[in-house]
Amino acid sequence: MEKIKYSEVKVDYIEQLKKQLISDQDILTLMKELNLTKEDVFKNIIIFSNWLKQHKYCKQCKGLKMCNREHLGYRLDIDENLEQFLSPCDYLKTKENLIAHKKNYLLCDLSDINLTTSLKLIDLANESSYYKDLVNIAKQWVKELPNKGLYFYGGLGTGKTYLASAMCNDLARKGYKVAFVNYPRLCSDIRNNVTEYDYVDSKLRKLRRAQVLVIDDIGAESVTNYIRDDILFPILDYRMEHKLRTIFTSNCDLNSLEKRMTISKSGEEDVIKALRIIERIKTLCDVVAVTGTSRRSL
Repeated sequence: MEKIKYSEVKVDYIEQLKKQLISDQDILTLMKELNLTKEDVFKNIIIFSNWLKQHKYCKQCKGLKMCNREHLGYRLDIDENLEQFLSPCDYLKTKENLIAHKKNYLLCDLSDINLTTSLKLIDLANESSYYKDLVNIAKQWVKELPNKGLYFYGGLGTGKTYLASAMCNDLARKGYKVAFVNYPRLCSDIRNNVTEYDYVDSKLRKLRRAQVLVIDDIGAESVTNYIRDDILFPILDYRMEHKLRTIFTSNCDLNSLEKRMTISKSGEEDVIKALRIIERIKTLCDVVAVTGTSRRSL
């Protein structure tokens, strides 16, 4: 029996591949978009075969969480010069559009999910009149931008951070240069990089000068003399002097926060320095209580 030559098998495979490619609707659509001929496809059969394989996979994709590409959210594409390149998929484009305002954040401790929040998206249909009033306060503030900011305080999970992040996002979407920092995380970061002067100074400049600054969860940090007196106080003092809008969230009312600020981690007590912090917060903000049960289980 005559053996089939490898070269013949290879030629037969290539011919089958050619027929498969030029009969595929996705390849035909691509050819039309790029004004390509069959000969262009035949001369670059490996390029088009790889494109088709990845294109078919991406068509079945149900979202970024299902993506197993080396470059998450990017797909293989071909241009009119038959050059291959990576382009963002539709899911990634949608995500990027939702968080496009992130470019207006000087500092941002929000996750991508929290970056999509907006006061306009809050469903108030089944909410209490109290919560509706609270959201309206936030909306009115964003609309009018009064000189005084807001100090949201209340129990765990009552929605303080959600409101503050939505406000910050809406302002960033309008083009304001904003900053949102989780205060305990900021304190830890600064302590860990205390010898990196340029790094710390860069952060402090942004916190001082942001058009709108959100300091989230103040009062939950470990109080030290350095953080209170050399970091927090200069930020608040600068923002007060320059009438820059500042928003706080906290589990503490101002009396409780003053007590927290009075005694440092080492046990040192300094009533005057704590009072200096509180007086600047009072000058910077109107106080808004956020009451109710935790919303995290809703």
